[in-house]
Amino acid sequence: MKLLASDFDGTLFFHSEKDDMRIKDLEAIRKFQDEGNLFGICTGRHLKGIIDPTRDRVNYDFYIVNSGAVILDKNKNVIQKNMIKTEVAKKVVSKIDKSVEVTFIIDNQFYAINRKNDWPMRIIEVSSMDEINESEIEGLSFHFKDIDETTKVYNEIVEKYNDIIDVYQNVNNLDFAPKGCSKGNALKMIMDYYKIDKDNMNCIGDSWNDLPMFKSIENSFTFTYSPVDVQKETKHVINNLEECISIILDIQPC
Repeated sequence: MKLLASDFDGTLFFHSEKDDMRIKDLEAIRKFQDEGNLFGICTGRHLKGIIDPTRDRVNYDFYIVNSGAVILDKNKNVIQKNMIKTEVAKKVVSKIDKSVEVTFIIDNQFYAINRKNDWPMRIIEVSSMDEINESEIEGLSFHFKDIDETTKVYNEIVEKYNDIIDVYQNVNNLDFAPKGCSKGNALKMIMDYYKIDKDNMNCIGDSWNDLPMFKSIENSFTFTYSPVDVQKETKHVINNLEECISIILDIQPC
């Protein structure tokens, strides 16, 4: 049995395309699963941010969300769940100006500070983290206008707060996770949970936040449109998810 863990945005789901999920990718996923293999998601998104846009088009075998902080099985039973301390989130958010949108989640409800985007779900707008009474939050992200600004703030946060929280850059976004949580560590747990041999573990993604996956799984895939430094960290550079699955299944092109 083989396992493929896929990033979501820019890998399986495309905001810029009319059909946000590619038909050939979906057909390849079904073929992969029909042959007795496992396909799941590994993303910085929250679970609801996967379920709603997928619209039952993919029957995931597992979910790694919130950058590895939350791991769920096929039936959404919790395998692991870690939360971000609100006091830690406040320290990080306090360094961000009002040009940056901040989103976070409490009890499956999305909140936003400095709201800029038109999100496809109900958002509660708050002026600051001081309005939050809960001691923990699930998921925290910063949303920027361009990559350069995102990278600058990413480096600043790593320098100042690396001892209390982990952060991952996904193009123009920064996704936070409790210290010690990453896509890579989550995949190691999934490998043990489903008893998959390391040679049958595979992962695919398109951006810097996928690097922990690539470092933990030898059979790694990224795209021709991914940043060059991301491509250098993977075993295969391919055109699309369908091609990735064909390689894993050793299907020769027509």
